[in-house]
Amino acid sequence: MDKVPKQYRFIDFSDWARPLAVAIAKLLLPLRIHPVVVTLAFLVIGIWTYFLILKEEYLLAGFLVLIKNVLDSVDGSLARLRGKPSLVGRYADSIADAILNSLWIYGLFQICGNGWVAFAVWLFMHLEVTAMNYFFVIYRHLSGGDTTSKPLEFKLPKSSIAFPFWLLYVIYYGWQDLVIHIVATIFPYLKRFSRDKFLLSVLSLWGLGIHMLLLGTLLIFQVPCLFLTVELIGGIIWLIVLFAIPIIKPRKT
Repeated sequence: MDKVPKQYRFIDFSDWARPLAVAIAKLLLPLRIHPVVVTLAFLVIGIWTYFLILKEEYLLAGFLVLIKNVLDSVDGSLARLRGKPSLVGRYADSIADAILNSLWIYGLFQICGNGWVAFAVWLFMHLEVTAMNYFFVIYRHLSGGDTTSKPLEFKLPKSSIAFPFWLLYVIYYGWQDLVIHIVATIFPYLKRFSRDKFLLSVLSLWGLGIHMLLLGTLLIFQVPCLFLTVELIGGIIWLIVLFAIPIIKPRKT
C-alpha cells in the first residue's frame, strides 16, 4: 500500500530516506517485528543522540540523526507493506518525532545559547512540518491514497489502545494543525498546495526529512550551531514561499 496511487506521486524531497527504508522494511517483513518496535528503536537512538550532542561527540551524533531518519520511514513502510497501517503507529511515530525534535533543539540551545533563536527555530520547524503534513494528507485523501491520517486529528478514536497515543498527539500537535487549518481557511489560495504536485514538492523542501538531513550533516561537519542560523533563515524564506507561490497562476497543461 502506497501513500498515494502511482499516477499521483510527486517528488517529495523530505522523503529522501524512503527507498532505503522500504528495502529495510522488506527485510524485516518475515521477522514479524511490529512497526511500533521500530518507532521505539529510533526513539532510543534519538535520546542517545541528545546526550552525544551535549558531550560534543558530533560525528557519531550526526550519523545517528541520519539513521534515525531512515528508521522513521521504516515503521510506516513496514505497516503499509503488511497492509495494516494503524492509528497507534501513526500517533506513536509523531509523538516520538515531537520528543526528539524538541530534545535536539534544546540540546543545541544548551551548547550554543541563543534561547530566542532556538525557540524561533523550534516553532518554525514544527509549523513547516505540520503544513507539509496537513496539505499532503488532504492530497492523499483527494487522490484515493492512504487515509489513516487526517488533516485534523480531533476526533476521538474508537480504539481504547489508540486513545492515550491520540491524546498525547492532540496535546502536542493539535494547536499546530489548527493554526495551519485556520491560516488555510483565511487564505483560501493556500489550498492549492493540496492539489498541485509542484507546490507539494516545493513545500517538501521544509519537510522533516530535510531538517534531519541538515542537522545530521552539520553535526558530522562539527558545526552544529550553524543549524540554528540556517533554520531561522529558512523559516523566513518558508513564510515568503508559503504566501507567494499560491498567488502565481497555475501553469497551463
